[in-house]
Amino acid sequence: MRFKGEEGARSRLLQDFLLGAMKISDEGIANTFKPNIFFEGDKDHRLPVHDQSLRLTGAFKAIGNIIGHCALHGGPALHGLSPAIKYYLANPSADLCKNRLPMC
Repeated sequence: MRFKGEEGARSRLLQDFLLGAMKISDEGIANTFKPNIFFEGDKDHRLPVHDQSLRLTGAFKAIGNIIGHCALHGGPALHGLSPAIKYYLANPSADLCKNRLPMC
């Protein structure tokens, strides 16, 4: 998404958009039955939920894009991920089947 021709397009407007997008990643999306959440667990040890329908609909890919855009454009960060997930994201070439994760 690009904000062209808008006053403050490179600052406040983009930051507001990224804040709203990250809020969806962090808190989920409310609906009439049960909220669609993407991460669950205790504070500082949150993991992606195990929900095949979210994976099949591309929701996790969209959440990953939101997190990536926030990181690239200086937006808010997603807090509370498990240390194991942080290690995995920071070391994509690490063979987690052969090497144990560092103690968290």
